[in-house]
Amino acid sequence: MILINMVKYFLYGSLLYSLLISIGFVIEWVVARINKKKYSTVFDEYSFGLNLVGYGVIFSFLLSISDKYLEVAFFKIIIGVLFITSIVSYFHLIAPIRHLFNIGKTQDFYPSFLSAELSEGYHFKVVDKAVVNAFSTGILPFSRTILIGKPLIDSLSDNELHSIILHEIGHLRERHLIKLYGVILVVSLLNYFLLYGIIEFLHDLNNIVLELIIIAMGSGLTGFLLWFVPGKFQYKMEYEADAFAAKINGVENMSQALKHLDQISGFSITKGGISHPALIKRLENIHSL
Repeated sequence: MILINMVKYFLYGSLLYSLLISIGFVIEWVVARINKKKYSTVFDEYSFGLNLVGYGVIFSFLLSISDKYLEVAFFKIIIGVLFITSIVSYFHLIAPIRHLFNIGKTQDFYPSFLSAELSEGYHFKVVDKAVVNAFSTGILPFSRTILIGKPLIDSLSDNELHSIILHEIGHLRERHLIKLYGVILVVSLLNYFLLYGIIEFLHDLNNIVLELIIIAMGSGLTGFLLWFVPGKFQYKMEYEADAFAAKINGVENMSQALKHLDQISGFSITKGGISHPALIKRLENIHSL
């Protein structure tokens, strides 16, 4: 019975969502290697996917145990919601702590062009991988870290790198990660009750195949909501971080940094996406300041 519960929780506990993005990252990694692509815009695609799968297995087991032995519904809700949010917030919660303790190929970086006021309270680390990107991570004060792909250090001028790092500092100064986590928390709570309703409905069914199909469909919906809703909030936050950098280092400097970053990343910024505006919209935004 425990094994069957684990299979169910492995699916409905938003594991389907984490598996989908894991598969996506692994596919991207494989395609990049087949095409002999030198650079990537994602940190640790392959290991990130494997980490999520292992992480999900552990929590699916804990969730199945909690459902069996915890009598208080409140604790079940807390565990379920924390599980869902921690998976979606992997880069904001778990990744920065790993890099803080140098679990991975990272090196300390000290940007001399930043003032003490702007750099205070943040860790700066270079990821020694072929990654054309930078990330601001860490919700907890001690874990606020800016990760910079080594190709940015090698390819960008100090002025361009200054703008990119200011963009990431903007995310932290504007508390974007905390706000984004709040959005994820609300969506996760709603999703939990959606999934809970599905499970209650399944109690009357005796067909395990039908149960798993319905659970997978419900998980797919929660995964979509956890991808789409936070993505739209992050879309707006990118504009705010661009404006923060442009106001400090100049509009033209920020424009040049975005254009050069777009060029060396294979024009990935040109296209944009669910969480990032297209390059032309970002340029229009900072030139309107």
